[in-house]
Amino acid sequence: MDILIQEAVPSDFPAIAALSRTPLGYENCSAEGVKAAWERMQKTGGKVFVAKFRDQTVGYAQCMEYLPLYGKASLFLVALSVSQNCHRMGIGKKLLKAVEEYGRSLSFETVSLISNFVRKDAHQFYEAMGYRMEKEEKFFIKDI
Repeated sequence: MDILIQEAVPSDFPAIAALSRTPLGYENCSAEGVKAAWERMQKTGGKVFVAKFRDQTVGYAQCMEYLPLYGKASLFLVALSVSQNCHRMGIGKKLLKAVEEYGRSLSFETVSLISNFVRKDAHQFYEAMGYRMEKEEKFFIKDI
């Protein structure tokens, strides 16, 4: 089974939007929204990797630099999604490894992420990949 991991290109935007809706649950995600976010991300050094299987985009991982003044800089995994039809094929592992390699290339010592408390399967996946839970948090947001 040949799974290719590469940097995302604009033709991947519809698939990234679909992978954000299912299984991640971001129902309002559209290819246009992905394009707008992509354009902003290009100015801030973020990166998106996609997984291709049989010429189809079946997964993606988005990461960005996390540079807190109070602690260690880290590469932050914003999102990781794999098509439900392609679970248990090693795609998530390959995407996560690509993010980790990218972090090493930038001289980061860690990759960090936040995972919704209801995503128990994701938690098990990250732990199996060597990640540890550092703390539990609440996420706050305000429209401005």
